[in-house]
Amino acid sequence: MNNNKLYQTEDLFLCVTLTVFGFHLESIEINTNSQRASFVFHISDDLLKTIENYWKQQLSVEPQRLFQSYRLVRNRLQEAKRDI
Repeated sequence: MNNNKLYQTEDLFLCVTLTVFGFHLESIEINTNSQRASFVFHISDDLLKTIENYWKQQLSVEPQRLFQSYRLVRNRLQEAKRDI
């Protein structure tokens, strides 16, 4: 697998879930026209399997870790929006 490939999503809660499972959020890209954010991760087989399980509703997440991850991603998103 090519480690230079990236996965992007605009789904905040998918992003939060991926960070809970230990995937590193590489960057947040803001579209200056729409103010929509894209969350960027490096593609791996584990990442793709986790995304598949997310959409199949086959993941279990500890609630406090989920909320902590949400706060961290939200803070990074606010910083990214301030930088444009």
